[in-house]
Amino acid sequence: MLSWQNAFKVYLKPNILALFFLGFSCGAPYFLIFSTLSFWQKEAGMSLALIGVFALCRLPYSVKFLWAPLVDKIKIPWLTLKMGRRRSWGVFFQFGIIFTLFCLSLVDPVNQTYLMMVFAFLVAFFSASQDIVVDAWRIEAINLDEQAAANTVYTFGYRFALFASVAGALFMAENIPWADVYRILILTIIPGIIAFCLVKDPEVSKLKNEEISFKNAVIMPLKDFFNRPYWLLIFSFILLYKMGEVTLGAMANPFYIEIGFSKTEIATIIKIYGLAATIAGSFIAGILTVKYGIMKMLLLAGIAQAFSNLLYTILAYLGPNTDFLILTITIDNLAAGFSGVVFIAYLSGLCNLAYTATQYALLSAIVMFSRDVIASITGVVAEAVNWEMFFFLTFLVSLPGLFLLVIIMKKIPLQEGGKNKH
Repeated sequence: MLSWQNAFKVYLKPNILALFFLGFSCGAPYFLIFSTLSFWQKEAGMSLALIGVFALCRLPYSVKFLWAPLVDKIKIPWLTLKMGRRRSWGVFFQFGIIFTLFCLSLVDPVNQTYLMMVFAFLVAFFSASQDIVVDAWRIEAINLDEQAAANTVYTFGYRFALFASVAGALFMAENIPWADVYRILILTIIPGIIAFCLVKDPEVSKLKNEEISFKNAVIMPLKDFFNRPYWLLIFSFILLYKMGEVTLGAMANPFYIEIGFSKTEIATIIKIYGLAATIAGSFIAGILTVKYGIMKMLLLAGIAQAFSNLLYTILAYLGPNTDFLILTITIDNLAAGFSGVVFIAYLSGLCNLAYTATQYALLSAIVMFSRDVIASITGVVAEAVNWEMFFFLTFLVSLPGLFLLVIIMKKIPLQEGGKNKH
């Protein structure tokens, strides 16, 4: 068994440290497009319906597994020879993010809405592609017994990007135009470029390249999943479990602005304090799931998430009440952090060991695809009803997933160790 001193030293290894900066450059463009952008759009006067439609720009994150084999096979002339396969693609996609973010900063949200959507989609495409490369590099360059440390450092970098790309953006937007804010935040991609330039490219075996095919990557894992008993029940549950959180999250930022909270209040309470609550919820979930099991905690998390949505109904009635906002954000983010950890554990338990990575990517893609499609129409609903009714509806759409979960708990409980009986 390693001593505490040796265990800590793993975090000082160059490849592990590099993952903090790679995580930062992966998180920053995601938050800039799918959180910060809605503040800019709302202040510019864009309708809630159109703001909701922008959720469709997240689709590259949902289907990135489709072009992942191409990133594995194709070499970039000259650059791959100089940097290696992973690093060359990583830097290529990072410069793509920089270029498309700059183009986005030149667009007027109201008068050039569709052009803004094109550039937001392109940022998402390059960002999702960067994720493919970083994930592959992490798996291949880090020893198996150091993967947990690597994931911890990567996640911390990803979350730290939230401070710069959301909270930092809101503070800056109090004094300078949003377009200038985005041009400044292009700098958040540079740490990832530097990290890829300093680390070594891992060896990628020829055998791995020869085995990559659409059949092995997509068809076989899907066939294995759809041959299971109750697959339709599981599939429906995966689609519906996060529905309340998704419908609320898409309209949360415009809601904060519309009812009268300042950007400083939003940055301080929601983006910084809320992040701390999310981390706390994740930590609590890890402990309780070990003690009580995945399924019970999945139900508890779903109930907590559903009822936390009702607090937004009260907040909408009270108006810009800072104390109640703190209470709402605390409970909502604790529940979101809790449910996120447990749901990931559940999805992992569904994976066949023969297709672990691919099936997890496909299962998570189901979640992300449903999230993007549903989120794209929430603005239409928010415009059709008042905020109190909208948030009550987000509570109601949480219930079908919980109902299916109760049925699943009776019919197909998870085996000890997290693997599903099938």
